[in-house]
Amino acid sequence: MRKNYFLVAAFLSFAVNGFSQQQYYDGVLILNEGNMGSNDASVSFLSPDNELTNYIDRLANNDEELGDVGQSIAFHDDKAFIVLNASNKIVVVNSSTFEYIETIDTGLVNPRYMAFSGNKAYITCWGVGSNEEDDYLAVLDLETYTLGQPVPMTNGVEKIEEINGKLYIAHQGGYGFESKVSVYNIADATTTVINVGDVPKEMIVSGNNIYLLNGGIPDWASSLGLVQTPSSIGKIDLTTDTYQTLVTFSEDMPASHMAQQGDGFYVTSKEKIYKYSLTTNTLDTAPFITTPVTDYLGIYGMDIIEDKIYVGDANGYGNSGFVYVYSMEGNLLDTFNVGGLPNHFYPSAVSPSAGIDDPKTSLVSLYPNPVSDRLYVNSKEEFSVIIFDLFGKQILKTKTSTQGIDVSYLANGTYIVRLENNKQVQTLKLIKK
Repeated sequence: MRKNYFLVAAFLSFAVNGFSQQQYYDGVLILNEGNMGSNDASVSFLSPDNELTNYIDRLANNDEELGDVGQSIAFHDDKAFIVLNASNKIVVVNSSTFEYIETIDTGLVNPRYMAFSGNKAYITCWGVGSNEEDDYLAVLDLETYTLGQPVPMTNGVEKIEEINGKLYIAHQGGYGFESKVSVYNIADATTTVINVGDVPKEMIVSGNNIYLLNGGIPDWASSLGLVQTPSSIGKIDLTTDTYQTLVTFSEDMPASHMAQQGDGFYVTSKEKIYKYSLTTNTLDTAPFITTPVTDYLGIYGMDIIEDKIYVGDANGYGNSGFVYVYSMEGNLLDTFNVGGLPNHFYPSAVSPSAGIDDPKTSLVSLYPNPVSDRLYVNSKEEFSVIIFDLFGKQILKTKTSTQGIDVSYLANGTYIVRLENNKQVQTLKLIKK
């Protein structure tokens, strides 16, 4: 059964939309990139009963095509922002019905990923792919859907995270290879650079760190006069903005995707998934899962949602792809035929019937709540503390401490806190002010 974290967001969506339109609740959204030039990007929905609906974007909008190359989806309030890379646009939809709200199709050149701060969204844009000097952050006003003055960036801007008024931007390299993360301070519009591993592909915020999966320079780059470098996992300490390499892979194990579960990460290499433990700082040499993927790039997308591993298979880069769903024990649970090139998976909005634990009857409590700086758990037992935003994105994972938990860097708003140990699980609402 799906665990319910998102009561507040669900009621907001319900109040606005009622039951006039098909609503996609309590499941998993699958972004299908589609082949470049096909104008066939799409979104699939996998219900909690494992019923698959493809092209929910078209079903909600009179069969209108979404666009070319679905790069990513970002969520804010009750809206989903679908980034269409080759169409140079962002389509804004209602996050539960997928009805179109707005299209931003000017001022974006090769948009990639988005982050939010206040009433602004920041979009990483490559610019013209062959030009290494025209990358930038597009700045979108969320009230008017207009773009302001862009922020120039160095080459290959990709993943982006907003943390306490700063934007952390990974430079994968676009059509080249980079090894840096830019830190843009929104308040004073200054940028600093952190040198990291080669080709940072993934960024995961956990506790007071950003964990990076660095893909390394691939072996085929020797034709460009470059030397192959191995993949690695490292971290940026958010207190000092300094970088440390944690583990380096063997050269025959190029890594592409990373997702967090518990005290470690699951990393893809070709058709296989490996486990890395933060506790012991060790990477398993034997694969945890060997998938049926046979494409030369290997697994096309991988995420962990609600204790299940979702794997995207480009299936020869044809007209449709596959999604494999595994348990956390590594067992294959289901296989689904979806749109072309499934590259990302997201938790959907949650139905109005979803609930969280009543604080009056809970065995533990949070204080102060609302909180501004440090959060405490009122219990003599030790718990893992996992904080999610209202769309299910994990923001922080740590353990209870007598010194409390630093949440000062979280943006003001509503969060869901999951407390768990080997005896019980409690889910509570937290207000950050």
